[in-house]
Amino acid sequence: MICKMQKIWYCEYCGKRYFRNWPNHEKYCTMNPDRECRMCKVKRDYRELETSARMLMLLTPKDEEFHVGKIESMVECCPACTLTLVRMIQRRCGDRFLEAFFSWNYHERCTWWW
Repeated sequence: MICKMQKIWYCEYCGKRYFRNWPNHEKYCTMNPDRECRMCKVKRDYRELETSARMLMLLTPKDEEFHVGKIESMVECCPACTLTLVRMIQRRCGDRFLEAFFSWNYHERCTWWW
């Protein structure tokens, strides 16, 4: 029997684990509020954007449906930045606003973006 000790690296934002060091993951992780986007090459203030998006969601009248297009317009329609905001909102608010994001498809938006 062989017993090996290995180091395991964990992302402090999303919890993914790696058996080898992967330094770029945390820099671009969509749960990282200080991330730099690989698609639009912009470093945004996601904490401020998340606060604005949550306020926008809370101020939306109950009879009116909240659309992801409002969040997309905040990040110039970049799919990766939109995904970051959606994940950050979901982490803070739980599943309360999740139905607003069901119709949004990340892979379709990436195809449209490229």
